[in-house]
Amino acid sequence: MNRLMSGLAALCSLLLVAGCNGDPTEPLRDKGINRIIAAPSQLFIELGATKSVDVGAVDSAGSGLAFDYQLTSVGSGITVKRDSSFRGEFLSDSVFTVPPTDLQFRFTVVATGYGATSFTVSAGGKDLVIPVQVVPQNQLGATFSTTTPALGETVTLTAPSGTSFAQTSTVSFGTATAFVVSVAADGSSLDFIPPPNLVDAQATITDVSSTATPDLTYTPTTTDGLTSPVLTTFPGTFSNIAPAVNEPVTLTLTGATFDPAATLLLGTGSPTVLSTTATTLTFLPAPGTTALLTVNGVILDALPQFSLSLSAQETDTLRVDTVIPTMAGTDAAGTAPRFAIPASGNSVAFYDAPPFGAAACGGNTGFPCALYKITLSADAVLDATLTWDNAADMGLY
Repeated sequence: MNRLMSGLAALCSLLLVAGCNGDPTEPLRDKGINRIIAAPSQLFIELGATKSVDVGAVDSAGSGLAFDYQLTSVGSGITVKRDSSFRGEFLSDSVFTVPPTDLQFRFTVVATGYGATSFTVSAGGKDLVIPVQVVPQNQLGATFSTTTPALGETVTLTAPSGTSFAQTSTVSFGTATAFVVSVAADGSSLDFIPPPNLVDAQATITDVSSTATPDLTYTPTTTDGLTSPVLTTFPGTFSNIAPAVNEPVTLTLTGATFDPAATLLLGTGSPTVLSTTATTLTFLPAPGTTALLTVNGVILDALPQFSLSLSAQETDTLRVDTVIPTMAGTDAAGTAPRFAIPASGNSVAFYDAPPFGAAACGGNTGFPCALYKITLSADAVLDATLTWDNAADMGLY
C-alpha cells in the first residue's frame, strides 16, 4: 500500500510540471487584430507647426499587437513621417535604430496648408483614418501689401487659402487699433489704415474663419510685422512758452484739430482748460511748471481716422515762474478783485496768495478769509473749484 501511494505522488508531480509549462491564458487570447488605435485620435494644428500621433493595434481582448504600421494615404496640407527616435534601441554603442515592428509607432505631422485633411495608417488588414484640422488658432500666415506703409496709406491684408475674414473683423497692434476701410465680399482680404509709431508690430485679427472648422472663429496674430511712420509731436505753436503766473497760454494747431474730448497733461498734472475751438486751446499752467505739454486727442488732417496722444516739441518746454502774486483788496468786499463770467462751456481761473494773517475780513471774525467778486447779468449756474498746496482746512463759499 505504501508503494502504491508513493507512485501516485510521483505521477502527480509530473502532471503538475507539465501543466505549468506555457501561458495558462493562451487559449483565451485572440491573436487577430481587432482595430488600430491612435492617441490623439485627431489633430488641431497651426500652420507650420509639428505634432505627434502614437499608433498601435489591439485584439478583441484589448491586448497590444506588434505590427509594421504603414502610411497608406496622406492628405493635402500636411506631411507625415515615422518618428525615428521613438522606442528605438541601440544595436551597439554607436548604432541606434527602430525595430521594423513594434507595439506602437509614433508619426510626426507638419502642417503646410490651412484646411481639413487626414492621413491613413494601415496594419494587419485594418485601416485608421486620423483627421487633421489646420487652423489659425494663434497665428495667421496672412500677407501685407506693404510692411512699411506711408502715413495714412491703406494696407491690404490677404488671408491665406483655407481662411477668411468677416465683415466684423478688426485689426489691432497691441493697444493701438487700426482703421478698417473695407473687407472683401468673400472675406479673402481686408483693407486698413495702420496707426503711426509701429515697429515690426504683428497685427491681431478678430473673427477669422477656417474651412477646417466652419462653425468656429479665431483671433490670431499675423506672423509678419508692420512698421509705420514715427509721429510723437503735434504740429502747433504756443502764444508764450514762458508765461507769467496767471497768464493764459494758447496752443494753435496747424494741419490738425483737437478731438472734442481732448485732455491735457503738463508735467504730473492737468492744467486748467479755459476755452477751446477746433484748432485752438487756451489753458492756465500752474506756477513753477517746467514741462512739455501732451495733448491726448490730436486729429491730424493727414490721418483723420485716429485721435492721437502727442507731445510738444522739446524746444517748446513751458516754464512758469514759481512766485505766486498776492492780489490786492481781498480783505474787504468793496475792494475785492472782480472776475468776468466766461462764456458757457469756458472757464476762468487764477492763482493767488492772499494775506491770510488778517483776523477778520468782510465782517467775519474768528478766522481769516479772502474775498473775490463776480457779476452776473442774469441767473446762471456756475461750478467753482478750489485747490491749495498744503493741509490747511479751507472752504469755498
